[in-house]
Amino acid sequence: MNTKRQHRLTFRATEEELTEIKKREKDSGAKNSQAYLLRAALQNGITKDEAESLVPVLEQIFDELKRVGTELKREGNNLNQIAAKLNGGGAADGVQQAIEENRATLKELSSVWQSLRQFQAAHL
Repeated sequence: MNTKRQHRLTFRATEEELTEIKKREKDSGAKNSQAYLLRAALQNGITKDEAESLVPVLEQIFDELKRVGTELKREGNNLNQIAAKLNGGGAADGVQQAIEENRATLKELSSVWQSLRQFQAAHL
């Protein structure tokens, strides 16, 4: 028995969770599971205060995702209108405007996606 570390901790994980833990352990360069899990818990653990501080940020993200979802629905409607005009042989002047609006929306969505990935990398 290790005299320095006298207490044993055990927990259960799904197959997917175990696979992810093992992958992260390997990627970390830790010498074994114990070293990796101790370092993760002691150095990178989330305290209650930290978890609570994430709530407003997560609420903002969800609000932004709702807004983006609404915008995507509008863009889908725009695309349907474009298709209807093209199929009916209508004027193409409205098509160019709709294309530009779609480009702007896609640029904005890309920015939101990048922000979410940065947040995930920093906080999760």
